[in-house]
Amino acid sequence: MERMYLEHIGIEKINPNPLNPRKDHSVKSEEMQKIIKEKGWETGITCYKKDDAYIILSGHRRWFAATQLQERTIPVFVVPKPESKLEELERLGSVQSGKTDWTPYEWAQYTFDLWTYRGKCHVEELAIKMGVSLSTVRDRLKVIRYFPSNEIEEGLQTGKLTITKLARLITWINKLKDKHPEIVEEYSENFVRIQMMKRMANNLIVNDDLQRDKFIDLADKKDIIFFLRDNTMSLRNAMKLIDDEYSEMELHNKKNSDQVIAIIEKRIREVSHIDANNNDDARNLFYLLNDLSKDVKAKKLMIEKYLND
Repeated sequence: MERMYLEHIGIEKINPNPLNPRKDHSVKSEEMQKIIKEKGWETGITCYKKDDAYIILSGHRRWFAATQLQERTIPVFVVPKPESKLEELERLGSVQSGKTDWTPYEWAQYTFDLWTYRGKCHVEELAIKMGVSLSTVRDRLKVIRYFPSNEIEEGLQTGKLTITKLARLITWINKLKDKHPEIVEEYSENFVRIQMMKRMANNLIVNDDLQRDKFIDLADKKDIIFFLRDNTMSLRNAMKLIDDEYSEMELHNKKNSDQVIAIIEKRIREVSHIDANNNDDARNLFYLLNDLSKDVKAKKLMIEKYLND
């Protein structure tokens, strides 16, 4: 039976683990280099031997920092080689338990890989194995399967996005596909996803908005298209516009002209704040204003007819 031992290994013989969800090992590298220079190696990294190379199981950032410091050898705990890819993944995750070294995206990718290597087992089984909640596993799998990595990895690393919020966005988009398939067919699911992601990046959508949202239920096709095209509008404000429309109907019935005028002035201010920063925004703004122009002309004709009667 193989036993663990400690040895100083030439750094050129040490390789990062291809199953490690973290691909960028330079995160906080300067901080890690400073620790190594000031305190030395308090503990070695963990590797297993494969032919003439040593594959890292724990200590990727310390290894990378050592390469930047041009160290020739580093202390390595050499442990028995995993008997399977599944065991290797589980050992990679076990050394991270209780640590914050991995980002939410990396934990989600790890969860997906572990689920795959376990033959796409029941999520309940995976949750017990990982020691996390069932909802955590479900959300991680849902997000990794749905979003391209380039759309979410940086946002999850910086904290602008969360796995929970992304999972709720998927539910929101699926609801839109179910309630208004013609909108998704006309504009594409890719367009809807990107527009909503822009809102998330600009803090125009929060968890509660998606969880309690009734916009899709109450808005008509025109309202939803207006909202999707203008990615500077928050979901909460879009819902408020729907609420205001009901208020406008009540005001119209009461013939309260002062309040109606106030609402119109508010709409004008909202349009004036819309800006175009690139070609896509400019195109969306053009269509949005074109539709708005048609609505304004129709409303003017209706009012003129009323005044002439």
